[in-house]
Amino acid sequence: MAGARCYRDCPRSLADLSTRNESGNDGSHELDAVDICINNLHEKRRCKREAGLEGLIGLLEGFIPTDKVDYRYLTIFYRCRTSIDKGSAGEAVLAYRTIGLLALNVGASADCSMEILTNTLHLHALVKTLRTPSAAAAAKVVAAIDCLAAVTFAAARRPQDVGASLRALWSVIRISTGPGKLTNNVVLIAAMSAWTLLLTTLEGDFMTYSIPFRDLADLLDTSDPALLTASGEAVAVCAELRLTRHASPEDMQALESNVSSLVSGTGDESKKLNKHRFMFQEIAAIMKRAQCSDEELVPTSSIQGSVLRVSKWARMVQLSFLKRFLDKGFDKHIAHNPLFREHSSYIAANESNELPAVKSKQQRFGREKQWSVDLRKDRMISWENKNAFQLP
Repeated sequence: MAGARCYRDCPRSLADLSTRNESGNDGSHELDAVDICINNLHEKRRCKREAGLEGLIGLLEGFIPTDKVDYRYLTIFYRCRTSIDKGSAGEAVLAYRTIGLLALNVGASADCSMEILTNTLHLHALVKTLRTPSAAAAAKVVAAIDCLAAVTFAAARRPQDVGASLRALWSVIRISTGPGKLTNNVVLIAAMSAWTLLLTTLEGDFMTYSIPFRDLADLLDTSDPALLTASGEAVAVCAELRLTRHASPEDMQALESNVSSLVSGTGDESKKLNKHRFMFQEIAAIMKRAQCSDEELVPTSSIQGSVLRVSKWARMVQLSFLKRFLDKGFDKHIAHNPLFREHSSYIAANESNELPAVKSKQQRFGREKQWSVDLRKDRMISWENKNAFQLP
């Protein structure tokens, strides 16, 4: 009963707070709610701290502008660090999620988001969790992976900003697939998806990170549908963003061979993986051209006169992560978070000027039916202050 009282003491959403403290429309209720949650993070009782974390998660899912969070973003981070270092596994899971959501909320501010990324990379508990992942602590490991992915994605302005995170995530993948692996596929798939998300911030001509293409090819040799999807998405992103130009001929041969087997249905467990065939048909077509033509890429932003083009696969990877991580707050972030804002006139221009070659290829490989809804929603996603693909 005492635990229940702890949770009721802290608001977990703006709606919850409004029932106990009416205020105007000037944003003061957000400030009050954040203060209440922060105060709970200083409590000695675990249930009070967890209530504070859950309250912050609810508020951050609903989006709080950077100027409303103000300097308190550092206070929130440091209190979360304490929960990660000294709290229970459940408290650490909540703290990791809070940090990830905090980074996405203040991501439009380059200084704030980069400071959170720098501090996150120096979290000893997170580094230890990723270096020695275990199946017994899968929930905590996945929370740490998602936190690092969200923080890095929010802060990355240049390809070199993501190198450390990419290496950390691949170390989890390597441990999860090596001899006497310590984790289960839940951790492996989470790491694979997070790694692919961060690949979308890279661009083929500006590589500061060496992609282990041969290991990526080996990951395609699996009977786990979820792992096969995650690995296939990584290969597709590499191909469409021209990252495969950095692969050795031997590595490309291994990739192409495994993709070809999945397309033809040869190899073990082929019947169970038939539903992936359309997916790998398109991937094979991209890889056969070795380097993507401009027609395969869709412009996303005219910020600072950028003409950098990005792939549909990468956008779908981003959407998938954001929908899952932001949960019920996805729509509100898309509508109000400047991190995801794009000029509506430019979106309309993209739709009206879509190349016929793109349409014909979509129809030929049958993927339009599967992904058309996501692609239409995709074009409505905005990325004004930080396009995930923008280079300075």
